[in-house]
Amino acid sequence: MIMITAIAQFIISLQEDTTSKYLAIFMGSAVLILCSGLYYVHARSTQLVRGIQQTRALASKTDELIGDYNAITQEENNLAELLSKKTDYSNLKSYFERFCQANKITPEPGWAETTEVKEVSGSDRFEEEYLHAQIKNIKMRELVTYIDAIEKDDLINLKELDLEKTDKTLSVKMIIAAKRFKRTMEE
Repeated sequence: MIMITAIAQFIISLQEDTTSKYLAIFMGSAVLILCSGLYYVHARSTQLVRGIQQTRALASKTDELIGDYNAITQEENNLAELLSKKTDYSNLKSYFERFCQANKITPEPGWAETTEVKEVSGSDRFEEEYLHAQIKNIKMRELVTYIDAIEKDDLINLKELDLEKTDKTLSVKMIIAAKRFKRTMEE
């Protein structure tokens, strides 16, 4: 209280033009401090809102990734279950031999040496085996039947198909693939 009375006595003792100057300086300082405070609050709240928006976007992406991971895991589990049920499937070569015998197909020689194994990206349980084969002198109807038979098999995929037409027959180059459990070094 003593301080307020001392300030009041000081102001009363000042001349009118000096009082106006001090009052203008005080008001200007107050407005400057108030504007600075408002700017700080605005800038900080904008920064926090951006942070919240980024967090929401990252949370959304995380949810998508979790959903994708769960879908891939489910697909891998389904594939593992399918592979464990299919006891007649040992490798792609034996499958293709049985397929050719069942459909009375004679592929071009050397197809058995064309198999290759590639890793399935993102999976530590499976790899994919590829087989390149060429069949000459088949008719379109036969080709459609063969493709349909390959596509109906849950483990086999037709990766590539090149057709070459000669007169009334076709020559077909195809790459078929099958996923399988990764082989260990001991095998």
